[in-house]
Amino acid sequence: MQRINTLTNLGGNQDGQYVDVELFLSNAWHNTEANTIFVAFCDGGYFNTPNRSGLTKSMLTKTRYEKEKTTYILETDGLPSLIKRLSFEFS
Repeated sequence: MQRINTLTNLGGNQDGQYVDVELFLSNAWHNTEANTIFVAFCDGGYFNTPNRSGLTKSMLTKTRYEKEKTTYILETDGLPSLIKRLSFEFS
């Protein structure tokens, strides 16, 4: 019984992280300040394992919140290419 409870708690923590990311991105979506970008890093299996429909939480989050040139959702290893792209756009 205790083991099932522990596994349930672990999943809840990941769901809490997902809710935090969605809240962050929801607030970022309404930002109107110039030259401001928001980046959410969604790494790991929880964000990148496909569900029954073949979509990941990262893909679903991008569909809802990613705005061109202000809000980005990516894995940590995508940061160098984002910095390169943004430095080219703002130069």
